[in-house]
Amino acid sequence: MLVQTLFISLLNHIDAGNGNNKHILLKQYLERWVLTWQEKNCKVYGVAELLVQIITLCGAGPSLSEQILAHPEYKHLVYLTDRVCYSVGLLHKPMVEKNGGITKGTPTLSIDSDMQELVQTVLLYSDNVVNSEIKQTFLAVVKSFIYATYCPQETMYNHIAQVLFKRVF
Repeated sequence: MLVQTLFISLLNHIDAGNGNNKHILLKQYLERWVLTWQEKNCKVYGVAELLVQIITLCGAGPSLSEQILAHPEYKHLVYLTDRVCYSVGLLHKPMVEKNGGITKGTPTLSIDSDMQELVQTVLLYSDNVVNSEIKQTFLAVVKSFIYATYCPQETMYNHIAQVLFKRVF
């Protein structure tokens, strides 16, 4: 209930935007994600795609046209990214926190296989409907999920502090 209230508030805030196309697209992305999340009854499902869409929208790179969103290669990237992020976040986070290390087993092999396929899809040439910047964004989102799962919280906070507050000469 709290998450729904938060998203309704966010969507209302976006409605208050200046009519900018980015506000409209962000609202559409969030609405699609909320509907998917409610249908699947899983708060994690679709988060990776939503992050890719937001990063792409906020960046200076290419936009995600309806042609791209409907393209089989884009859909395959979404599928692989969701599988890896879901598996890493829901299956491995509790094991890593409980055992303090990476475990080996069937879930790890499945993640390894999906990750290998994702990297191949990102790096190999395709028909260029989904350009390499968008593909690299999918890979960056997956890396972030893996980092957040396997990196101890203190180390992550230290990395964030260094990035935000350390002087660069």
